[in-house]
Amino acid sequence: MIEKITNYFVVNELIKDEDKEIYAYGLHQGLLILINIITTILIGFIFKAVWESILFIIVYTPLRAYGGGYHAKTEVKCYLFSIILILVVLLGIKTIPETDVIILALTEVGAIII
Repeated sequence: MIEKITNYFVVNELIKDEDKEIYAYGLHQGLLILINIITTILIGFIFKAVWESILFIIVYTPLRAYGGGYHAKTEVKCYLFSIILILVVLLGIKTIPETDVIILALTEVGAIII
């Protein structure tokens, strides 16, 4: 699909042929991001925590992009890791009581991890 789109761009002179790979890579990455966002929001619907899942995306995306850390060897493993992470976060939101001590402890654990 991405190859067809980039070929369309080249044929219609929207991009240069030598830039085709760059645009294909960008479209591929954009599609992966879109799939992750949609999956996260769908999981939010399932857990009745849509706003929490959106907030997670907003906070976690820049942290993941600039913070470094674990990198999966394949796109599928990265996707599965992301799904597991959002499941754990939303389950935690739903099951862990919101006391000052717990919030402070989770904040400190998060700061240490970061």
